Amino acid sequence: MDRCDNCKVMYVTASAYRNHCYQGYCSRYCFEAKKINLKQVDGKWPVQWLTCDVCCTEESVHVTYYQATRKNARFCSKVCYERLNRGKRAYRQFQYMLPLQLYQNKSFTSKELAQYNWTRMIASCSAGSIAGSIRKWVARGIITYDSESKQYNYPHPEPLASMMIKYI
Repeated sequence: MDRCDNCKVMYVTASAYRNHCYQGYCSRYCFEAKKINLKQVDGKWPVQWLTCDVCCTEESVHVTYYQATRKNARFCSKVCYERLNRGKRAYRQFQYMLPLQLYQNKSFTSKELAQYNWTRMIASCSAGSIAGSIRKWVARGIITYDSESKQYNYPHPEPLASMMIKYI
């Protein structure tokens, strides 16, 4: 078990949890709260309103600390989720590439992306299968690939999902 860098609770990263890419944090809520230095008010964590990853509507994603189902929300509605999930294996590829969006100042090898996703995906998530999965996103210019260092990067300010749905 690990201790969250923001709220200091003990948490588990396992296949049942969606905190797989927020290393050091129990949830997206705590990951985002630490970025903006959000603190408890009267012993309670305030609600955060974040931008939807698909439609880019600001302050449309309701994220709370206490509700387990909303701590890691990325989409404002089921419609936005389904827009991303419409393509063949698009949501899985989004999950593979999500660390590139979260840590834009860092580049990742396919092996490192596989390590971020090892608890998450039932399908093969070896370095080779991840490299093969995201190759088309490199060809489309959404992800950049440095062939010398064999590292991937996400260089765009827009959320990854909003870039992906242009091709789905």
